[in-house]
Order: sequence, then structure tokens, then C-alpha cells
Amino acid sequence: MNYNPFDKKDISELNIEDLKSLLENEIGEGWYIEYKRDVPKLKSKKLDNIKIAKSISSFANTKGGWVFWGIDSDDKNKPTSLNGFDISEHRNFEDQISQIINANISPKPYYHFKKIDLENGNIILVIKVDESPTPPYITSQGVIYQRENNESKPIKDRYIIEKLNEKTNDYYEAIERFSNFNLPETKGQSDWNQTYLELYLFPTPFDNFTFKKFYSSDFFKNVATRFYQNVDINLNIDNADSVIPLNLGFNSIYSSEGSLIIRPLKENNLIYKSTTVELFENGNLKFLIPLYEFDSRDIPERYKNSNTINYLLDKYSPSETVEQTSYGGFGMPMPPPNKDLPPITRRRETDFVNHIKFIDGMELILTILIIVSKY
Repeated sequence: MNYNPFDKKDISELNIEDLKSLLENEIGEGWYIEYKRDVPKLKSKKLDNIKIAKSISSFANTKGGWVFWGIDSDDKNKPTSLNGFDISEHRNFEDQISQIINANISPKPYYHFKKIDLENGNIILVIKVDESPTPPYITSQGVIYQRENNESKPIKDRYIIEKLNEKTNDYYEAIERFSNFNLPETKGQSDWNQTYLELYLFPTPFDNFTFKKFYSSDFFKNVATRFYQNVDINLNIDNADSVIPLNLGFNSIYSSEGSLIIRPLKENNLIYKSTTVELFENGNLKFLIPLYEFDSRDIPERYKNSNTINYLLDKYSPSETVEQTSYGGFGMPMPPPNKDLPPITRRRETDFVNHIKFIDGMELILTILIIVSKY
């Protein structure tokens, strides 16, 4: 559950009128709301790392919530004024807060900032803490906090900590279940021994995003247009800028249960397993890429000068100089070296060619770049 006192309005869209509504509607402190007149500071006026981490981690370990620095409250925990606070003494204020949170809470929780300027020159900082998926979130003091009514309190009950660990396990198991791409092959294609790369992308936290109007015809058309179009790659070659349009040949899109599947189809591969992209309503993406492989007998021209390939060849299939022989017919014993022919240098015959294959990394990286840019 992600509680929102602003009627589902995104934090990035908040303004002073939204903050005034907290006072008008008497939205008090509690499980999901915390008000502070000022940013937590030490007597030395430095930011109080411990208090900041305590507050943020408690919301992350519970159901998420909203922290408002610069809003005062009364003894009934109701907001009373929007006076804000002065950040002129803090350089790169929001960066400092991010660094404090990231350095003093492990693992890192999910949170968002919104700084709202006031007419008096002060600011109010709104921090939205998401219900984070991999608890417990532990402070640098080694304490696990949770939100209890309007306070952040240490968790002392072992059962609660075990439930937090279960939540984390469930989260990673959901990712494991998603990371599976079962596309069938035709019998003829299965004999090719083709290798594929499976990649999985998803917004974080996992399964916490939804495309608007995913099942509408407009969304369908927009996805098709995006994947069918070229991707322009900007290159600088010999100090000259150039743009290269690239395309994977996507020309087919169809809907499945909860997803859209995009593929490049040709007349001779309508049923073959090929480059495939599957986009889900929750923003997740699976894609399958056939890998172009080669061995040391069939090295593409662009890799002939590869330091890596040449190193491996020199190590496992080194060059050797041998005497040439006269031609021997089938079934005849190997003739002795022919003194009239010069010796030749060649790669020694080893098992390297049979056991080692190379992946065309250039083609693979370009394919990934194209798909990710469209995503």
C-alpha cells in the first residue's frame, strides 16, 4: 500500500496549494505522515544523520509514507503552519540528504524528493518514502526501525523481523519467476544448435509500475511505431560526427495475455524462433536474441586483428613451422618432406577449434542498444 494524502497526485506535481490542503483537511501525523518544523540538525547545525536515517528507514520497513520538513504541528499532531526552513547554510542540500540516506541505511530504500519554495525565502522539503521491497532496512547504528502511530521505534520482536525477511524472499522469487522465457523451437530449428541470449528489464521496485491504457489501440499503435522505426546512433569517426540509422527489422506485433510481443518476421522464418521482445503491462521487458557465433576457422574480417582472439590462438593453437610434403594419394602412406618446397607456418591443430566459440559482440551490443533505446 502506498498512502497518498494528495488524492493520487504524483510528488513531482506538488505545489504550495497541495501543502495548504494538509492544514485545511487536518491531515495529522501518524503511520504514514511525519511533520518537522526544521530539517533534523545537531547542535553544531550540521545535519543529523542518525535522526534522518531513523525516520526514513522506519517508513521503508512499514508501509511507506511522507515526511515534511518545514511544516509545524501542534500537540495533537495536526499541521499548523507552512513556515519552511532556510537551506542557505547547506550547499547542494538535496544531494546531502541523498548521501546521508544512502550511506546510513542498508539496503538503500526507495524515496523521492520535492522542494517547494515559499514566499518568505524558505523551503519545504517533501520526502515520499515508498514501501520498499527488500527489508529489513538497517541504519548504520545497527537498528531496525518501524513506524508505530506517529513515532519511529526499534523493532524488538523477532517474529516481525522474520516477516520482513519473508517479504524480501518473496520479492526475489517473483523476479526469478519472471526471468524465464519459454519460446518453442521448430524441430528443424532445434537441429541448428542455435544459442540465445535472454535479457530481462524491469522498473524498480519490481512489479510496482503500470502502463496507462496498456490495452488501448492507441498504446498498441505507439509501441508498434516505436519498435518499427530506425534508431539513430551518433558516432564520431576521425573527428567527424555521423549518424547511422539502425533497425532490427521489427515488423510484427501481437497481443498475448498481459503482454505485447514484437518480432522481425520474414517469409522464410514465420515460425522460427528469432529476435523477440515481450513488453508487459507492469513495464517489465523480456527479450531474446539469437547469438552469432564463430570459431577460429571462420573469424570475421573485423576481428582478424583482435588482441583477445590472437592471444587465445597463440596460447592454445600456436603457430608452427613445418616442412611441406609432396601430395600423397588416398590410402598411400604420408610422403617424406619435399626439400624443393619451402617450409610453411600454420596454426597447430588442437582441440581449441572444437571446444571454443566466439560471440560476435559488436552485433550483440548494437542489438541490445537498439532494444533498450526503444524500451
